[in-house]
Amino acid sequence: MKDDLTTHTLTEQFSSVIFAKKISTTTQTPVVSYTHRDKYSIFGMVTSGECKVEIDFKTYSLKDGDVIYVGTGQAHSLINIHNAEAYLLFIDTHSISISARYTLEEYTLRQTILHPSSQQRDEMQHLFEILVNRIAYHDSGEDTKAATNDTAHRPATSPVVQHTANAISEIAAEIATHNIPTQSADKRYIKIVLALKHRLVQHDAIDRRPSNHAAALNISTTYLNEAVHYVTGTSASRFIANEVLVRAKRRLVYTPASIKEIAETLGFDDSAYFTRFFTKAEGISPATYRKKYLE
Repeated sequence: MKDDLTTHTLTEQFSSVIFAKKISTTTQTPVVSYTHRDKYSIFGMVTSGECKVEIDFKTYSLKDGDVIYVGTGQAHSLINIHNAEAYLLFIDTHSISISARYTLEEYTLRQTILHPSSQQRDEMQHLFEILVNRIAYHDSGEDTKAATNDTAHRPATSPVVQHTANAISEIAAEIATHNIPTQSADKRYIKIVLALKHRLVQHDAIDRRPSNHAAALNISTTYLNEAVHYVTGTSASRFIANEVLVRAKRRLVYTPASIKEIAETLGFDDSAYFTRFFTKAEGISPATYRKKYLE
């Protein structure tokens, strides 16, 4: 059983592999406020005021100058935007350079609000302004009209839009490099943790035994624990359990599935064991969590 959580693609949303917009409480720009997932990456920057977003059941309060990144597949929603203005960039993850993509993927292991320097903030805001204006100009067909008088054969994304969007993603990766503690970690450790993360997302039912994942990665369980702890500050078993909990919460909140069905989907032999697992981690039972969250 898959999540009943709405999943968006770029072409469905914007008919392009890159899109950007400015949002605020005073404009009529549509904003997706319900919880969903995307098959692309999102960069957000608040330029004034405050707003709150939720990413995988964690709330982040952003203020003037703050930056956030949402990776492919992360459940997220805009909780509120209080007298705020912000820019959003939606981009196909494969359009981001390999080095920046790696840094940002590492950042999602210990997600936090990114705080740019004054120079990085000014550069990123200026790039967002250029990008939003360029997309509007490109969508109007004026760029192609001037050259060919033919709007029917416009390229899906102009080179200027591509390069400007890439510059924003590179600056975000640069900010992450200086903001997140994992950057000082041994790259071998980071590679192992990302490999573990990739293994976990491949199946609905998660193998919760670190030894099995260690064997698949051709390393010892001790070394896997060492790597995970060094990068995330927690054990491999806790890291795996956290992924199970996020998926359980998604199903509890966004699907009508019974506790028994959720337990089976996540790989638990019986719902009673799943209930004990969830209650120990969250302090409340799955049923209580569902009721509390939906109230």
